[in-house]
Amino acid sequence: MEELEERLRLSNVRFVDSLQRIIEKYNYPFEDDILVSMESLTYDTPIGPQLWGDMSEKSINEWKKKLHKKATQCQKTTETRKQWISDFEDEDLKVHQQWINWLWPAVVMGFVLYCILISCIPHLQSR
Repeated sequence: MEELEERLRLSNVRFVDSLQRIIEKYNYPFEDDILVSMESLTYDTPIGPQLWGDMSEKSINEWKKKLHKKATQCQKTTETRKQWISDFEDEDLKVHQQWINWLWPAVVMGFVLYCILISCIPHLQSR
């Protein structure tokens, strides 16, 4: 029971340390982030402060179109990568099988020769 408690305590310490490292790593504004004031729900732009969430219907539709286009591109890229990986694995498997077909007789022959040599060594040493 004490061992379990110690393991749980160590696990908790690791978890807290991990969270602390994540907070330290990401607890600053990113270059492209919009910093929203929580008091006024506004953010600064080159044309002055803007109200958070104050987007026109046109802006929302343009954003949705861009998002859809990116999602479609990502999906196509993912499908292409999956196909490429599948083709590569198939080709790799063929090459592997060819090597086995070519190499296996040589391995068997080498093993047979090894066995013959091992069986001959006592006879050679007695001479």
